[in-house]
Amino acid sequence: MKLVKLQDEWGYYPSSIFGYTILFYSLNMLDFIITRLALEHCESVVELNPLYHHPFFALLKTFVPVYLLALYFSLYFVSRSEEERGVIGRYGLGAIMMVVFLYEFICLNNLMLIYIAQ
Repeated sequence: MKLVKLQDEWGYYPSSIFGYTILFYSLNMLDFIITRLALEHCESVVELNPLYHHPFFALLKTFVPVYLLALYFSLYFVSRSEEERGVIGRYGLGAIMMVVFLYEFICLNNLMLIYIAQ
């Protein structure tokens, strides 16, 4: 039985973006939990996201990474030339990496607020 790596089958950019999207999804859910804890424990903390108090925010927060991945894959696999795929792959990978690093910073900030409040 031959072992096939995902990177060989899909290519570098789609497999990397899929990996970063899994990380983005987990950080997104961690941010959702940590933000709730920070708002409960710190009186001086205010949520800056205007959609936070929307009734469908939990569903929106859950499915945003899935929608971004579907948008990227639809753009990547529909493009006709390898040059277009390379451009979409580079910018898509850069964008998802920036979002992951942003969410890491947000999670660390919320954890520090909870730690300082206690």
